Amino acid sequence: NDLVEIGSKKKIPTLMIMNSWDNPISKRAVVSNDYWLLVWGSQTKNHALKYMGMPENKVIEFGSAQFEIYKNEPEESREKFLAKYRILKDEVVILYAGSSKSTNEFQHILNLENAINDNVIPKLKIIYRPHPWGECGFQGERFQNYKFKNIKYDINMIDYINRDFKKNSSKLMTNYRDTRDLLFAVDAVISPLSTIIIETMLLGKPPLCFLPVDEDAQHFQMVHESPHFVEFLNDECVLVARGNKEFIPSITKLIKRIQDKSFSQR
Repeated sequence: NDLVEIGSKKKIPTLMIMNSWDNPISKRAVVSNDYWLLVWGSQTKNHALKYMGMPENKVIEFGSAQFEIYKNEPEESREKFLAKYRILKDEVVILYAGSSKSTNEFQHILNLENAINDNVIPKLKIIYRPHPWGECGFQGERFQNYKFKNIKYDINMIDYINRDFKKNSSKLMTNYRDTRDLLFAVDAVISPLSTIIIETMLLGKPPLCFLPVDEDAQHFQMVHESPHFVEFLNDECVLVARGNKEFIPSITKLIKRIQDKSFSQR
C-alpha cells in the first residue's frame, strides 16, 4: 500500500506482481488502482477486473515464475527416482500433497492405507508430501511414530515431518526442482486444495481434489468456496471428492484416468 500510494503521488510507475492464485481475490492494494498488475493468466485477469476494479489496460497476463521449471525435464528416470523409495517402475504411484489449510491429513493417509490393505482399492503406493508450511495438517505429529506399509514419505520432507512444530512453526522454503522431479515420477496427485494441482495438470497428469467438507478445519471451510477454487474445480479434468464418503471410492476413478492415455493430452 505504501509503495502504491508513494508511486501515485510522485508519478513513479509502479508494477505489482501476483505470486499466488488467490491474490486478486484476497490480497490487493486498497489505497488506489494506480499501478500495473502482472497476473498468471486469463482467470486472474478476470478476477482483477471484477474484484479489484483494475483498469483493463493495466492488467497484464504474464505467467507464473514458479511454474517455469516444469518446462524442464528431470535429470533422472522414473525408475531411478522411485528406486530411492523402493518402488518398482510398473507400480501405480500416487502423490498425496498436503495443503496449508489444517485438514486432517493423517486420517486421510490412514484411510488410504487401510483401503489398500483391505483390497477396497487396487494395490498401489502413496507418497506423502506435506505442504511446506502446513505442519502436516491437524495434529500432524502423528506421522512421526506411525508405521505405514504402503505409504512413503517424500525424502526431502522427512526432517520437516519429524519437526516439533510447537518449537518451530517456521515455513520451509522448498526447492521447486524437488517438487518437479516428484511430480514427473508419480502417476497422479491427490490434494485438499493446493497449487500443486495446477502443477500436476501442467504435466498432463490426473489430479483428485479432495474436499474434506465434513471436517472441522476452520481455515479450509473459510476459503474452499472462493471463486478461484470453485472455477478451477468445475474443470472437467479435475476429479473432485466432496467429503470422506466420496474420498476412497474416487481413488478407483482416479486410477481409470491414469490408464486413459488420452487424458494427458486433454
